Amino acid sequence: MNFESTLCAAGAVAFSAMTFISTAQASDYQIIDLGTLGGSYSYGRDINEQGHVAGTSQTAIGEGHAFFYDGNVMRDLGALPSPFPDSVGEGVNESGQVVGSVMMENIPTRHAFIYENNTMYDLGTPSYGKDINDSGHVTGYLSLVDIFGYYVHAFVYDGNTIKDLGTDRLDSTGYAINKHGHVTGENNRHAYIYNGSTMKDLGTLEGGDMSRGRDINDSDQVTGWSYTSNGLHAFFYDGSQMHDLGTLGGSRSEGYGLNNSGQVVGLSQLPSGENAAFLYANNQMLDLCTLTDCTNNGWTSFYAATAINDRGDITGYGLINGNIHAFLVLAGEAPPPPDPEICDDGIDNDSDGLTDCEDAQDCSSHPACDTQATDEICNDGIDND
Repeated sequence: MNFESTLCAAGAVAFSAMTFISTAQASDYQIIDLGTLGGSYSYGRDINEQGHVAGTSQTAIGEGHAFFYDGNVMRDLGALPSPFPDSVGEGVNESGQVVGSVMMENIPTRHAFIYENNTMYDLGTPSYGKDINDSGHVTGYLSLVDIFGYYVHAFVYDGNTIKDLGTDRLDSTGYAINKHGHVTGENNRHAYIYNGSTMKDLGTLEGGDMSRGRDINDSDQVTGWSYTSNGLHAFFYDGSQMHDLGTLGGSRSEGYGLNNSGQVVGLSQLPSGENAAFLYANNQMLDLCTLTDCTNNGWTSFYAATAINDRGDITGYGLINGNIHAFLVLAGEAPPPPDPEICDDGIDNDSDGLTDCEDAQDCSSHPACDTQATDEICNDGIDND
């Protein structure tokens, strides 16, 4: 299948529930190399509406650590004490909370974590954290074991307890959660939507026997991938029907990210067999590197696009100077700088996950954060110390 015929086939499908915003020209995009934490690689995994990114990077000593890019710098989120100091960043919300998983114990076991207020919190059970919504609710999957071996179950964490969404020994996974707490993932080899009480099976594309939901927007539209009679293809589920998004000319594509306008990002094989990041908009699958002129901006290629926000900003990873780096593609003008941190109001004004004096970069010189002891003057009505 060539690229032209793929676009024609994909464009022939009428998605009545999809309302796309127009696709910008190459000159409208700004590409930012997010760099690394000192090592050779980094991967962007999720993006919020402020253009902040969560992902994973190699450190200078070779460890893999979760990171949070705040619009200016890549912050190392570290790891929990373990013989295997390793962490993976997967999801980020508007408050800058990051979710992922961290290696624990002598026998390598991963635990889901939430990072907030400069602290990594272990959810306390073998699990993988995959996404977090603005209410701080998390989805992912539990690592379970019984006398027959290992299996996994999707879960939702509501800030207090973990709810197991699985059934018996049937494998299920949670990959994304929207503002309503609805989840998508894979259950018994099919993509699903969990609406808070029941799982709806989304089925597969024609000719397929397996599918997986990877992202869900606030209208319960879903993207992911499904096997077809022609290989593995990205899909868009519009609320009632699963649509095949085709490929960039190769035999395979996968949908990874979805915004509230119905735009999809992911990866697709090219006719050469190489992987390329795509943006699906206006009923077309577009090569993101070609669309943004990435090769004239220092990149060799974009391998995968993993998330897109409602403004159309995209994160993912690609090849630059011989190394894999996370990228941030800004649609249109660059976002305004973050609000300055007000150091004594109890609010995270600049949305970097650090509040007041915890935000040492911005508040170390503020009088409210002065650690020098001051004598109390007992008759001036002021709390001097």
